[in-house]
Amino acid sequence: MIDIPSEADIRCDAEKIFDLIIDFRGQDRWLPHSSAFHGTTEISADPVTLGTTYREPGPFGVRNGTVTEFERPVKIAFRQPMTMRLHSGTLDVTLRYTLSPSGRGGVQADITIITV
Repeated sequence: MIDIPSEADIRCDAEKIFDLIIDFRGQDRWLPHSSAFHGTTEISADPVTLGTTYREPGPFGVRNGTVTEFERPVKIAFRQPMTMRLHSGTLDVTLRYTLSPSGRGGVQADITIITV
C-alpha cells in the first residue's frame, strides 16, 4: 500500500469547498486539464451523496468510483479502482478529503491518496 498525503490552506468556507469537490459535472471549472483525466461520466446521483457511483475514463484505463465517506462539510472519500487497459490488472485507489478550520479564516484541507 502507498499512502500519499497532501495538505493546503484555503481561504474559503468549508461548505463552498465541499460543494466544489462533489460537483462532478462542474469539475472543469476548478480541476486543471490533464492528459490523465478526461472528466467524470455516468454519475448515478445528483447531488452526489454517500454511495454515488461514477466513471472516469483515461488513457491508462477507466476508474469506476464510489463515494465511500460523506460527512458534510468535513469529510468525503472516493474509492476508484481503475481497470487498466490491455488486461494488465486493477489499480485500487482511495482519495480522501478532510476539511477543518485553519484558524486564519479559512480551511485546512488534508488530501490523502491511498493505492493498493
